[in-house]
Order: sequence, then C-alpha cells, then structure tokens
Amino acid sequence: MKRLSTYCTAFLLLVSIAPGCNPNRNSTSDLLGNWTTAYDFLGDVRSEAASFVIGDSAYVLTGAASGNLRYNDMYVFSLATNNWRKRASLPADARNGAIAFGINGKGYLCSGYNGANALNDCWEYDPTTDSWTRKDDLPADARWDAVGFAIGNKGYLCGGFSNKYFNDC
Repeated sequence: MKRLSTYCTAFLLLVSIAPGCNPNRNSTSDLLGNWTTAYDFLGDVRSEAASFVIGDSAYVLTGAASGNLRYNDMYVFSLATNNWRKRASLPADARNGAIAFGINGKGYLCSGYNGANALNDCWEYDPTTDSWTRKDDLPADARWDAVGFAIGNKGYLCGGFSNKYFNDC
C-alpha cells in the first residue's frame, strides 16, 4: 500500500504519454497495448516521485534515492518534441511520497516526507512562467504516500501515512 500511489501514477503517466499506446484498439494484436519504449528520464533514478500532466506534457518531480537522498527537482517530457527538459525546482524541502495533479493548466504538489517529518504544504506550478507559488497548507494531518487526483477544478488527497495510516479524503 505504501508505494501504491507511486505505481499507479507511474502507470497512468506511461499510458498517457507512451507513443505506441493506441486508445482505439481495433485488432486482436492490440490487446496487449502495443507498448513501445519511450525516452529515458533525464533526471537521477528515484522512487516515490510525483507526477502531473498538463496538455501534452508530463512532469516528474521530487522522489528519493538510496542513501536517504531526496529530490526537489522537476523534469518535463513533451510529447510534441519527444524530449525531456529540466524545469524550476520546487522551492521547498526535498521529499518523497508527495501527491500531484494538474488543474486548468497548472500543476500542484502537496504533502510528502523530507526524511525527518511528514509534510502538509501545497505548491502550485505555472508552466508559462516556470515558477512555483506556495498555497495554503492541507487542512489535515501531514502525511506521505497518499493518493492525489483531480476531478474538474478540484484536487483531492486521500489516505497516506505518518504516525498512522489515514483513510480520509
């Protein structure tokens, strides 16, 4: 359960940007999905990264590596150019286990774990200015490894862990 949100987000990210995935499958040969290899991630290897999609671009940010190393950097993959680019780093604690989602052309990142504490801060990313703005903290207990998603113009955070498991949303 701890890494479920990371795996689900990564799967959805791959399905949404993989050039060989065809949502209009018409033949039996397409039942396996016609997967192709996309371009390798530009940043350091990591786990528990967060991601969001704006238009035809997928953003991958934060995460952890071995040796208790955490990241606050961000990279974007553009389907139009088939390239990765480094973008503005999150101006806050490096973290893993954060949630992210996109709403109205902007990306949002909330919560996570900085290696010592659970976090409940929220940030908004504007791709037109390549800048971050701090938003109100979550009105809930700090946590990491939650699930985040957007429906319409609202972002949601559900579950997670800090000193206990949460089932709120």
